[in-house]
Amino acid sequence: MKYRNSSKLPRQIARELGVEALVRGSLVRDSDRLRLELQLIDGMTARELWRGGTEGSLTDVLILQRDLAKLIAAQIGDKETKHVPAARTVDSESYDLYLQGAHLSDLSPFGRIEERIELFEKAIAADPTFAQPHAALARTYLYASAPGKIPYLEACMRARSAAERAVQLDAALPEGLGILGFVKWACDRDWTASGSYFRRALELNPNDADTVGDYAVYLDMLGRNNEAIATQKRAVQLDPLTHRRWRLGVFYLFGRRYDEAIAEFRKILLVDPSELHFHRLIAMAYAGKGAYAEAVAAAEKVFEMAQEQGLTGSSRDGFEATLAFALAAAGERRRAEEIIRRLQRVAEESPGWWTFWLMHALSAIGEPDQAFALMEKGLERGSWAEAQSLWRGAGLDRLRSDPRYHALMKRFGMPVEQMGE
Repeated sequence: MKYRNSSKLPRQIARELGVEALVRGSLVRDSDRLRLELQLIDGMTARELWRGGTEGSLTDVLILQRDLAKLIAAQIGDKETKHVPAARTVDSESYDLYLQGAHLSDLSPFGRIEERIELFEKAIAADPTFAQPHAALARTYLYASAPGKIPYLEACMRARSAAERAVQLDAALPEGLGILGFVKWACDRDWTASGSYFRRALELNPNDADTVGDYAVYLDMLGRNNEAIATQKRAVQLDPLTHRRWRLGVFYLFGRRYDEAIAEFRKILLVDPSELHFHRLIAMAYAGKGAYAEAVAAAEKVFEMAQEQGLTGSSRDGFEATLAFALAAAGERRRAEEIIRRLQRVAEESPGWWTFWLMHALSAIGEPDQAFALMEKGLERGSWAEAQSLWRGAGLDRLRSDPRYHALMKRFGMPVEQMGE
């Protein structure tokens, strides 16, 4: 999608992608009939190497994809067909519903959760044997747990069931194997099985951006940050959606490469300057590099934006906790304490994911006992996103030398003994 309607020359595109040839395609749909046309183009000369196409019923869309993939493979002399989708008919209504849900997922993995669940469930109801909606539904459940839209244990139960069903229906479905790999670490903390599923998925299809990006998270959780960054860059190259760039910035942040993290988050804000979370991450990065005045300014800005956008309750409190963290890191203890004490009272009555940011503030102000107490409560909620941030985030570095930290992380199922393997 990156190069749709692009003004770039084929040579530029081929160089960016690191390939010798390009495929240009078009699709025409007339009711339940499809016509797909493809061109194979020399990446250096733009000369047409081959032209072909196929047509058929929408119910045969997976078969059409397979046939075109085989035609292209034959033209480039590739006899391997393991990346070719399984050939089977699929209910046209089910496929339409699946594509609608997949489009919403591409916009944001954390957004419009309820709509996506409904679309994928309807796709499954229309054709229960169509594996892709099961895999997509599993991914949606996992991302629903991160902001707490579905309780973590319930989300894991649903995601595990959907992922396993996808693989039962198609044991060679890369998306199914990939999301099952995600489930294995995010829910089961089975790091060995997780790696096996990811590697099998990427062997079948190394160009699925979602699986590549999820594998990057797995690598970073094992402390292999440089590999995670390289892998996420590959995911961005495959499909440069905003959320893929956001994850790349997070990996820079986790690697304590603060200037690169800031640069990546700023690129995203050029597209959507109202997105609060990236302003927050910039404040965290400034604090990490010791640019405390900039950290406070960024945290004050995002808290003001949160108020202007009408956020209340836990959403607003999380951004105020980020401000407290920046103030504490900058040595403005009095202002930081005023915010922290108020938020501690709120946390007693309304604990939730937002208290993760309060942990940062307590750590920065030099109150590790209070931070660990909140961390203990966080273990009870324990979404994969909280696990990732508690284990890899830079804001808790002051706690990492305390034996309680690794004891808690071990209880949380983090790969303490596998770091850096």
